Amino acid sequence: MKTIKTYKVELTTITPIHIGTGEDYVPVDYVIIKESDNKNYFYFINREKFINHIIEHNMYEKFLTICNTANSMAINKFIFDNFNKEMIDWTMPVTNEVVNTYENNIKMNTKKNEINRLEIRSFISDNFSKNIYIPGSSIKGSIRTAVLNYKIKNEKSNAGLTNYGKSTDLEKNILKIKEKNNSDDPFRLVKVSDFKEDTQVSDGKRCSFVDKVINVKSGKVISEGKGLPVLMELSRRNKKFTGEITIINDESRNDNIDMNLITKAMNYHYGENSYNFESTTFPSVFNDKVIKEFENVKNQIKMNQNSFLMKIGNHSGAFEVTLDGYRKIKIKIGENRYIESDRQTTIWTNDLNNMPLGWVQCKYSIVQP
Repeated sequence: MKTIKTYKVELTTITPIHIGTGEDYVPVDYVIIKESDNKNYFYFINREKFINHIIEHNMYEKFLTICNTANSMAINKFIFDNFNKEMIDWTMPVTNEVVNTYENNIKMNTKKNEINRLEIRSFISDNFSKNIYIPGSSIKGSIRTAVLNYKIKNEKSNAGLTNYGKSTDLEKNILKIKEKNNSDDPFRLVKVSDFKEDTQVSDGKRCSFVDKVINVKSGKVISEGKGLPVLMELSRRNKKFTGEITIINDESRNDNIDMNLITKAMNYHYGENSYNFESTTFPSVFNDKVIKEFENVKNQIKMNQNSFLMKIGNHSGAFEVTLDGYRKIKIKIGENRYIESDRQTTIWTNDLNNMPLGWVQCKYSIVQP
């Protein structure tokens, strides 16, 4: 008999996460201001309100003249100089490093190697609430990777999982997918909703912030081993997002995915493998303070069987999204030169507190038997 179980799931961000849209905020979209409370804010500009404002103040022709020069820095400065808070659509905090970079560029006092174009990688957001959210596809992708790695660990000797050149062939073997259209993929019966913050952005403030994100090399201290920084919108830490996971058992096979398997797989792949790999490979990032925070979370998980660690989002790490024993991670060793490795050699962290991106804690409870 077909059964359906729905679980309410709460995600709490342990470290900042980023789930991009493929689009950037550019300086004509926003201004950044250091306010009197010594806090820095990114203000997203409503373009219609901006145009109406400069028309009302007889500055429209001047703005067109500047635009025709194609001088992006002059355009940015004009918008900054004529900004009015009545133009705001929504806002979020930014770090001191970001506001310093912005002010240096707006004043046209750029330095070599500065981020002088001021693009900020945006987080996916809801057009209605104006707040960020976590797509169900990101959650489901993390679950799938964890289950595959868990099955490799426990079923490899019995399933004959050897000599697979393509990860897709390996994946089909593990999940016993035989149909060409993947209609017998067991994950087709796992439905994951989008995850949204518990409260709407009624005050216009998002549960995200802007920071510089850096790529740190293994074996290096952060100050020596970082690549060029990127400006990025990140979720704030300790924010809660809620959604649902629904699992259907249509009795088409005797090894369908269930929440018990998901929990074991997540605790193995993320709670053990991924955490151990990152904490030992990148000691400059996983300092005593960060490790203590993770150990507190892991202790909570031990006391709550309906809980596990997970990594999601962009820059969460190649180790986390590949299959154990079949990893082929490209490592750059020179100009247009790469080697393949089973281990990544860099990790992404944010500048404010130097924490690895992507870690969340999940708690679930059944809402529909």
